[in-house]
Amino acid sequence: MQLDKQLTQNPEECKTLIEAKEKVQQFEEELIHEGVRRRMALEIDVQSWTKGNVGHPDSWIRIGNCDKRLPGSGIGCVCVDIGTGKVVKQLTFNLQATDTDIDEKFAYFLKSVNEDWLLIMCLHDEIQELGPSTVEILKQLGVSNDQIPLNENSFIYIGRPSKTKIDPYFACVCRGPNKGPCNVRRVVILDDDTSLTDVCSAKTSSVPPIIFESRTLSHTLDKHLKACSKETIAACQK
Repeated sequence: MQLDKQLTQNPEECKTLIEAKEKVQQFEEELIHEGVRRRMALEIDVQSWTKGNVGHPDSWIRIGNCDKRLPGSGIGCVCVDIGTGKVVKQLTFNLQATDTDIDEKFAYFLKSVNEDWLLIMCLHDEIQELGPSTVEILKQLGVSNDQIPLNENSFIYIGRPSKTKIDPYFACVCRGPNKGPCNVRRVVILDDDTSLTDVCSAKTSSVPPIIFESRTLSHTLDKHLKACSKETIAACQK
């Protein structure tokens, strides 16, 4: 190892080694934690196909390669708690249905979404024109005028109500007829450190090793610290 070779050729003072070890330990802890967080990320894959599109008529909201969109025409909605990675709501609003209150129900749902949940929506097949109140709520969620869902336009939305366009996971796509289905993918890092610890401890054997051997740098510094007398080390640590 290059560090070991350099320390052997150019011995450092005990105090310098101790300070370096403390910084290295902090760096290793942060690197390991970030590595585990990324390995526990959620992969989200969304596709919207509408009646005006070519290709196979498929729409989906895949969370970790599992389709969570409930079947049916209209706007499919899935809410994910990105602290735990759990799907907390699944609804599909058939906005072509004879139910005259369906637009109001959709608007009520949008207003009821927890502001820290990740809201995922995609349009499948076709819909009727949305009411003014629903359009206004969508705008509050970061959907622009030219992205409002329309019949035969594919539509995908990913975002958190509390963050809208400043959300790093935010995406809103609306594609016109005959332009093919639209597809959006996101990788979401879990936010909740507690749930992350629980998941990691439960899945230790299934999590691939971090890209470097844990504590390698600390062990290298320890080796050279041992070359110092115990009295010198104690004096430096005071």
